[in-house]
Amino acid sequence: MTAKAPRSVRNNNPGNIDHVPANKWLGILPMDQRNADQLAEPRFEVFESPVYGFRALELLLQTYHDRYGADTIRKIINRWAPSNENNTDAYVRAVAKAVGVRADDPIDTHQYVYARPLVEAVANHETGIDPRTGKAYRWDPAQIDEGLRRAGVIQPAAQVAKIPVTKETVGATSVGALGLAQLGDVMPKVADAMSQQDANISSGSWIRIAFGVATIAVAVFIAWSQVRKHQAGLE
Repeated sequence: MTAKAPRSVRNNNPGNIDHVPANKWLGILPMDQRNADQLAEPRFEVFESPVYGFRALELLLQTYHDRYGADTIRKIINRWAPSNENNTDAYVRAVAKAVGVRADDPIDTHQYVYARPLVEAVANHETGIDPRTGKAYRWDPAQIDEGLRRAGVIQPAAQVAKIPVTKETVGATSVGALGLAQLGDVMPKVADAMSQQDANISSGSWIRIAFGVATIAVAVFIAWSQVRKHQAGLE
């Protein structure tokens, strides 16, 4: 007998969401397009693609949060997977670990930082082992993100901190930290900083040359120190 994909995979329903006639989900697969396996289990929703399944999963978690006050992993899973059908304690532990919080820590299912690992953890737990491979089934990350996006949860854009441009930092950070887009502003400051010691370095006097080199070395050290302080503030 050929092994079948897990039910959640067959139904494009990562959370194994029950069919509720009142819930008019987007992306529900029409009955006349369902195969025999899908028709054999009318309890569960069947979606056209996993994207719609993840969208529905996320919207349900938002409803739990807003309407029922389910703002911790324990509250969410106790409602999602009642103990009469599931090992709820193990479910809670697995999801909390995946999200990176304790079971009773407050979370907001509207926020990507919590919603993304939460829906994936629920989907992985609901799906379990794929009989076709004998290994845990893993959902497509791009489909998860698109499902969240359609539920109104979007990954925040990465924020890049700016390093201040000063005469002390320009020599040490103009190329490595500021980037090509800022070179136009940096180069005049570089020329100014170097020109201040040009006379000493080209004078022919060893004392003046040493003084000029030492001055530039001090400036580089100050620049390096400022960059390190700036980086430490970002970590």
